[in-house]
Amino acid sequence: MERFYPMIIAVILLTCFLIYVEVRRVNKARLPLRLLATVLMALSFLFLIVPLRVKSPRTIIPGKLLLLTKGYPKNIPKNVKYFTLDSALLQELGANHITDIPELGYHLRTHPELSGLKVFGYGLSAAELKEVGDRSYEFQSAKVEDGVRSISWPSRLASSALLNVEGFYENTSNSTLKLVLEGLGTRMDSVLISPGQKRSFKLSCRPKQVGLAIYHLVVQEGSEEVSREPIPFTVFEPAKVKVMVLAAAPDFEDKFLRNWLLENKYPAYFRTRISKDKFSIDAVNIPGVQAPVFSASMFDNYDVIIADDEELAALPQIMQSRLRTAVTSGAGLMVRITEDKALSTFARRFRVQSSNDSLSSSVIPIISDEKIRLKPITANRPAFLVPSPEQLRLVENPAGKILLSNTIQGKGRVAATTIHTTYNWMLTGATADYARYWSAVLNKTARQAEKELNWSISPQFPTVSEELALSFQIQSHANLPRVLLNKPSVAVQQHPMLPFFWQSLVWPEQLGWNEFQIGDQPAEAFYVYGPQDWDGVKRQERIAANQEFALKSKKDVVKEAERTEIITEPISRWWFFGVFLIVVAFLWYETKILQ
Repeated sequence: MERFYPMIIAVILLTCFLIYVEVRRVNKARLPLRLLATVLMALSFLFLIVPLRVKSPRTIIPGKLLLLTKGYPKNIPKNVKYFTLDSALLQELGANHITDIPELGYHLRTHPELSGLKVFGYGLSAAELKEVGDRSYEFQSAKVEDGVRSISWPSRLASSALLNVEGFYENTSNSTLKLVLEGLGTRMDSVLISPGQKRSFKLSCRPKQVGLAIYHLVVQEGSEEVSREPIPFTVFEPAKVKVMVLAAAPDFEDKFLRNWLLENKYPAYFRTRISKDKFSIDAVNIPGVQAPVFSASMFDNYDVIIADDEELAALPQIMQSRLRTAVTSGAGLMVRITEDKALSTFARRFRVQSSNDSLSSSVIPIISDEKIRLKPITANRPAFLVPSPEQLRLVENPAGKILLSNTIQGKGRVAATTIHTTYNWMLTGATADYARYWSAVLNKTARQAEKELNWSISPQFPTVSEELALSFQIQSHANLPRVLLNKPSVAVQQHPMLPFFWQSLVWPEQLGWNEFQIGDQPAEAFYVYGPQDWDGVKRQERIAANQEFALKSKKDVVKEAERTEIITEPISRWWFFGVFLIVVAFLWYETKILQ
């Protein structure tokens, strides 16, 4: 306070001089008002320089930390002592109303008397929740604004596969909003959200490029763009599936399948029965001058075996046993059933139901998981598979009757189909439907390649300068693998019980794609988002995590009664500035106009 003494003395002297001037003025009209205005002007000027403070009571809850985070309710009591980890809130509320905590874990360790926390707003991060430990935890959540509540899409996608972006949107506005999936400057798919509607949505497209890609989810209100959020993913070229076809007789189905596999670089082996003991053998995209001789050991070399039920039944028992072993070890088997009664042991796992229509008709196949409706194809007296709880439907007709399904056998899959005329798509020019059908069937039935490296990141939306856990499993490394993130190496920690499971904690500084390499494996990449990207989703996830943590928290153990402390708060200088302007304006007006 001593530093303000010269200013106070100067203002007092100035006030005395102004009062003297007013008293000596010839025109004594409105002298009391001028003297009052002069004193108010001097006082307001003084309190613009010297802060004026008032005393006010503030409630303290011993043993409990009241913590404000972003999104805190505006109706919380003001006469309570609060803390925050966010410096922006400190500037917003002022140091007299809230106290800053640089680091939660350190504050809790240095204040052992704190047995509980009460958090307001969007809540604490996952790392901060770990610091709470076994203390009681209460959470009063903020209300999240309308927008995307949840979102998901595959981070890695095989080429020609469908990209599905699924989520939940809440539209609290009075306008209809359009959600647009945009990629490479092109609108891929869209959906409308009506006013006041809360609904799930699904947007799909089939990316054409290979490598790293960033699409966007754009929200539009009329012609105005409301928001634009990134959708990063990686498109990779999968290894070609090796196919073996065992046919009971030559037909158009195998002829067109052979040509398609040849054109698309699939290694394939065909064995077709011509007569009782004679076979035609052909191979495409397999190195060698001629096709190898068929043997039981060949089943282990192929990812999927497509076979007629009659041909499987005609195989010697030793070959059937070897085929069963190959499927149990991971290979896929698709049985083409042409009769109501199953002939082979593999087909007996499926029940067939013939259509009542004895005339020639057509079927409309629908790929079940992608909901892709294909063009009709001709079928003689269509047959369907009877649903079973242990079988997964892959292809069905619009009425929901199953045309192709599969089931698990060991590490592999056994599928059955009643479709035998897919070549009609090629004859009618529907080559895209033919490719979609066979690509889906092979991918869902064939042997699943075991990846040497499996990795994941947490959280789902990593942000610049925030903690990111990179977890990975690598089978070939018994020793500590070297991990490079954007070239520099990072620390690695091995799981104490699982020697093939590792984790690195990093704080990425690079926005966008970040490349990392583990050991001698090919480089991979993950995407780091900006602070505002998917803000609504991140807030919703944080609120959900804090609510779950509060439910699991032990009951409040704080027993001490509340107490009150007296604090001094400065009165806002804007009040004095307003008074100063008013009285100065009055003195000027009175001098110039009213004399």
